[in-house]
Amino acid sequence: MHNNAFILKRYADYLHDICLHQKLVQCVSTSPTDLHLLFSNDFYLSIRFYKQHTFFLLPEADHFPKKNVQTQCAALVGKEVKSVKPYENDRGFQFFIGKLVLHIQCYGRRSGVLITKGSSVIDHFKTLQPPETIDLKNREVEFYTDALAFQKNNPFVTNDIITDLQKQSFVTSSNQKDAWLQYTTALVARPIYVCKSEQNEYSLTLFPTDEIIETYSDIGKAQHDFGKLYMAHDRFDALKTSLLSRINKDIKKLRSRKVKIDKHLTKLTEGDSLKEIADVIMANLHVIPAKATEVTLFNFYTNKDIDIRLKENLTAQKNAERYYQKSKNVHVEIAHNKKLQTGIIKQLEALEKEKEAIEQTDNYRSLQSFEKVKTKSDDAAKSNHQLPYRLFTFQDYEIWVGKSAKHNDALLKLAHKNDLWLHARGVAGSHVLLKNRENRKVSTEALEFAASLAARFSKNQHDTLAAVIYTSPKYVRKFKGALPGQVRVDREEVVLVAPYIIKN
Repeated sequence: MHNNAFILKRYADYLHDICLHQKLVQCVSTSPTDLHLLFSNDFYLSIRFYKQHTFFLLPEADHFPKKNVQTQCAALVGKEVKSVKPYENDRGFQFFIGKLVLHIQCYGRRSGVLITKGSSVIDHFKTLQPPETIDLKNREVEFYTDALAFQKNNPFVTNDIITDLQKQSFVTSSNQKDAWLQYTTALVARPIYVCKSEQNEYSLTLFPTDEIIETYSDIGKAQHDFGKLYMAHDRFDALKTSLLSRINKDIKKLRSRKVKIDKHLTKLTEGDSLKEIADVIMANLHVIPAKATEVTLFNFYTNKDIDIRLKENLTAQKNAERYYQKSKNVHVEIAHNKKLQTGIIKQLEALEKEKEAIEQTDNYRSLQSFEKVKTKSDDAAKSNHQLPYRLFTFQDYEIWVGKSAKHNDALLKLAHKNDLWLHARGVAGSHVLLKNRENRKVSTEALEFAASLAARFSKNQHDTLAAVIYTSPKYVRKFKGALPGQVRVDREEVVLVAPYIIKN
C-alpha cells in the first residue's frame, strides 16, 4: 500500500511542509533507477525505483552522492519550490518548481519522473516511452450502491479500504459523497504500520492484519524505514535463494555422479567379467555390424543373452581388445572408483554442511561471505578463460589444456621442443602440453596426471579407463586441408589412465 493514492497524498503534504520556498540545489542519479534531490535546507530526498516499487528514503545531507553521479533535471536546479501537490486519487505527486513541474509517478513497472512546462513533457528520468504531453485531470470518485461496482470504477480503492467501508455501511449510505469525504479525511490521519506476514513479507499499511513491526505517525520516517527494510530483506532473500539454488545444483550433480559410480562398482564386482565379455565378442565377430554402439549376444558362460556396449569408431575385434585390456586393470579400476566414491561422499558432506549454514544465516553480511568464496572462484575461472588453454599444475609442472579446436592450434604453436604433447586416442578432444623447458625427466605420476586431463577433456571423459597418446611436439604437425585442431602424429606412445575428475 506504500504507493497507494492515499499514502502518497499524505506524503505529498509532508514534502510540501518541508520543501516550500526551498531551492533545489542538486539533482543527480547514480544508476538508472535512483534519483537524489538536495534542497537548500539540507533536506535530502532519495527516490528508488526498485522491482516495480517506488521507495522514498531520507538520508542525511552529508551522505548525498558526490562521485560517479550524473546530473538530472538540470532545468529545475537552482529554482524555488512553490508547492508540492498530490495527484487526485492517483499514484503520484508533483513539485511545482519555478515555472516547471516535476512529476513523481508510482505506476509499477511504468514508474518514473517527468518534467513538464505547461502540458509539454520536456525531460524525463527512468520513464519508459515518456509521452510528449501530459494532461492531468482530477480523477473524480464515482459512487455506487454496490461494493464491487464502487471498487471496479474507482481503482485507487484497495481491498482493505472497501472492506473497511462495508463495515461502516458506506455503500448503503443515503449521502455517499459526504460519507466518503469524512472517511478519507479520517483515513489520512490514521497511524501507519509496517507489518510482517507469516511468509516474512513486509508491508506499509493503514490496515494492520499481520505482525506489527512498528507504528508511525510521521509518514516521512515510515516511508524511509519501510523502504530500507523492504529492499534489504528482498536483497537478503534473493542472495540466499541464489546461494541455495547453486549449492542444491552442485549436490544434485554429485549425487547423480555417486549413483553412476555405485552402479559401476556393483557391475565390476558382481557383473559379467570384462574378460568374459571380450571372449563373447571374439566368438561373434561375424555377426556384429560395423559402427554398432550396442549389441545383444549369447553369453556361453552364463547361457543367457548379454547387452554389450561398443565403441562406434572401433571394429568388433578392437572392441574385444579394449575389453581384454580393461580386464587386466579391473582391480585398478575398482580402487579408482572407490577413491572417487570416497571423495564424492566428502564433498557431499561439506556441501550439506554449507547448505545448513546458509539456511540458518539471518545476516546479510554473513551471506556475503559465502558469495565472496564463489566470486573468487569465478574470478579465477574468468582469468583462466582469457588464455587459449586451461592451466593445471602437478608437482613442479605446468599442464596446458586447449579450450577449443582453434585454441588447440594456438597451443601447438606455444609448444617447446622439450614439452610432452598428449591427446585422447582415437576420439575428439583437447590437445594437452606438459611443459618441460628444463628438459627434466618426467615422472610417471606427472605423465599420468597430464594424460588423465587429456582423457577428461575428450569424448572418453565418461569412460572408467581411457587410452591417451603422448609424444614430442616435433612429431605433431598440421597438414594441408586440416580442420582447426586437426593434426597428424608421426610417432606416439600410449598410456591407459582414468579421466581426471574436476571437483566442484
